[in-house]
Amino acid sequence: MIYEFSNIDQNPRDRSIAPENDYFTLFDFSAKWDPIPTMLTQNHTRTVKGFMGQTTAFKKSVIKSDVLVLGETKALDEVRYIHGTQGFGTWTFYAGHDPEDYQHQVGDPPTDLNLHPNSPGYRLILNNILFPAAKKKKEKPRQAKFLCVKNAFTDSEIEKLYTILEQVKDPEIPVLSILDLGIVRKVTLEDNHVQIDITPTYTACPAMGVIAMDLVQLLNTEGYHNVVINTVLSPAWTTDWMTESGKEKLKAYGIAAPHQKSKLDKLLFGEQEQIECPQCNSLDTKKISEFGSTACKALYQCNVCKEP
Repeated sequence: MIYEFSNIDQNPRDRSIAPENDYFTLFDFSAKWDPIPTMLTQNHTRTVKGFMGQTTAFKKSVIKSDVLVLGETKALDEVRYIHGTQGFGTWTFYAGHDPEDYQHQVGDPPTDLNLHPNSPGYRLILNNILFPAAKKKKEKPRQAKFLCVKNAFTDSEIEKLYTILEQVKDPEIPVLSILDLGIVRKVTLEDNHVQIDITPTYTACPAMGVIAMDLVQLLNTEGYHNVVINTVLSPAWTTDWMTESGKEKLKAYGIAAPHQKSKLDKLLFGEQEQIECPQCNSLDTKKISEFGSTACKALYQCNVCKEP
């Protein structure tokens, strides 16, 4: 039998590593921001024993920028576990043949799975069977708190106020409503008096004056003539307050959706922030300017499609 290899394959004969030292490491993902990679790499250990196959590993230098690396062997500059999208679906490749038989040959008897109930290698295979059946949690439609001082809000009253708030757009990014941004913190109703607490995306944001004016005008039109808009600075706004639908609208508009706060915290420990290009989904991007058209936006350029 003659095996054929492409330029992306790491030929087993060229791998200078002893079987007892052959391990690969799983990446750590955020369940909130990266639900599918999190499910695919879920395990009781981040270090998994390596094993051989016709395709044992891929050369990292040949992996395309839009492919997500789930597991790698840094010492050999190779990847063992990758994931990507194709059309309307996704694909995952897990290199090797049998996680509990280092050099399992074609025709060898199958491994008794009962002997390896806690195998991290088999667990990754199981993850790929289970994750397509996982359902995404339905997003809660409202982040703002609705508070009625004298009488409880009726469903129709909440829907009416919610519809009004949804009409007020960010003057700098008009595809986003103030609910998408998550800047509406509380809505208080007492008789015909409406009080709304909003938090700016950053202190002294010039858009807040326009937003407050739009809120008052719309509420007046709908019969609420006593309106008070309060600016609340604490707690400070974070991109975690944005809705998932808002982030999707932002990407469709051509602006990369912000990272979850917990991911940005990793920058304190020297990790480089990776910004995904909203045009081609590549992570091969570079920062051009800390500030874009407004102080709350940074300017990046994609090294693959060259779009800013």
